[in-house]
Amino acid sequence: MFKAFIFDVDGTLIDTEKAAISALQAVLSEKGKEYTKEELAFAFGLPGVESLKKLGIENPEEVQVEWAERMISDYSKDMQLFDGIEKVLHKLAKQTVRLGIVTSKTREEYIEQFQEYNIHMLFEQAITADDTEKHKPDPEPLKACLTRMHTEARDAVYIGDTLYDMHCAQSAGVKFALASWGTRSREEFVDADYILEKPKDILNL
Repeated sequence: MFKAFIFDVDGTLIDTEKAAISALQAVLSEKGKEYTKEELAFAFGLPGVESLKKLGIENPEEVQVEWAERMISDYSKDMQLFDGIEKVLHKLAKQTVRLGIVTSKTREEYIEQFQEYNIHMLFEQAITADDTEKHKPDPEPLKACLTRMHTEARDAVYIGDTLYDMHCAQSAGVKFALASWGTRSREEFVDADYILEKPKDILNL
């Protein structure tokens, strides 16, 4: 049995893809840069600044702030917990396991976009993009979470929905469980240790 369950946020706990991509598309359009949602899909799961740098956007730190603010102001209605997640987290919290978060969100984004769901108190640690120099798929964020939770890699499982998440887990020596309810395709996840069909499947771990 795993002693620590560590979660990604976007696409794993919260359905944010539509809001994130729509907000990014709107912000870039105002700057005269037109992209389809498909062209921006790669940005989901990466730190905002890194995504903007890949797009060649000037002043990515400033644009990232605009992007985050637009998600809250115009697209918050499109963000919600995946069905069944809250119940599963409360069940886990009652067990002898520990809960953590490793997310590509900044600390400010994590506070603004996640804490309103009133489940943040169930997690003893949350590693954000502000806490490490390197980010997913590098293992540094996950290793930082393990260190803070005083947990060995072999005793933890990382639950996420992107290749960035899987590669991060593999590089950290942590088992990876795919949250298939948040991913577009399973074809790239042949190396996942576990495939979870629904949130309740987490309890089988």
